[in-house]
Amino acid sequence: MLQVDGRTVREVIDIIDQDHPGFRLRITAQERLKPGIAVAVGSRISDLGLLERLEPADELHFVLSVSGG
Repeated sequence: MLQVDGRTVREVIDIIDQDHPGFRLRITAQERLKPGIAVAVGSRISDLGLLERLEPADELHFVLSVSGG
């Protein structure tokens, strides 16, 4: 678990990418989340993606879609 101060999902990604170069490239493309990646704030999947605003106590999860059978 990482503890990061960011007011939006985009800010959190930028901060993580400073310490873990390449993180942003793995989950974003053309200023959007890559297809198959969603963001959950607490237990709610965000419809706003990178623009989702965060409160200091929010827990953020990057969720990968799973397919197959």
